[in-house]
Amino acid sequence: MNEEGLQLIGLTRNDARIYLALARFGPLKAGEVERRTGIHRRNVYDSLNRLEKRGFVSQYMLNKVQVFQAAEIDAIIGELGKKQELLGETIQEFKGMEREAKVPEVQLLVGENGVKFLMDDEAKTAKTVYAISTSGFECQIWDFLEKTPHKITQGMAPTKIIFVESDRKIAERAKRFKFTDVRFVPDVYRSSVGFDIYGDNVAILMKTAIIKIKNEEIAASFRRFFDYLWKIGKKKIK
Repeated sequence: MNEEGLQLIGLTRNDARIYLALARFGPLKAGEVERRTGIHRRNVYDSLNRLEKRGFVSQYMLNKVQVFQAAEIDAIIGELGKKQELLGETIQEFKGMEREAKVPEVQLLVGENGVKFLMDDEAKTAKTVYAISTSGFECQIWDFLEKTPHKITQGMAPTKIIFVESDRKIAERAKRFKFTDVRFVPDVYRSSVGFDIYGDNVAILMKTAIIKIKNEEIAASFRRFFDYLWKIGKKKIK
């Protein structure tokens, strides 16, 4: 072990040099420590006191003279273990703080290129897409998919879609694709926007644009709302 390694567990440079001298040369008197390390006698005693308090050094009397010796390596290993455990806990705390403070990533998607970007992102990101298609604005998505080659739409993620009952015609277009599963809710749930929820993402579908938000907590909140609507939804309407 070198000086830098010992400094990582909180030893000063002098402490590390003195510990290594005792470990290499065996028990030494304070004067011998001074000669071996080049550290002034007063500073030698300061370091020896700190090392002794931490259990890295012990002392005994030999012919009425203090002699200092390095503790067994187990003391260092134990200290390193404590530091590693503390470091692990600190890293987890930082990760938790990062999650709490994380600002959502927001993208504005416009036109057919925006729809294509969203479809590609859903296909490569999600195992399942959860769509709340209650605004009537989602026709642009089905317009795009109907022009897309069949071999590409086969790669789309399974998609559960909620429609309001009066959007039956749009739902029929969606049902043509094998990756979709459709349910209906009463028109009271009609919204001015639609939503696609996939992975940690929420896409807000508007008439003129799509706003894509990437945030785990926001996506989870929308998913809970979707699960409620899916539970009360009907597979068929009269």
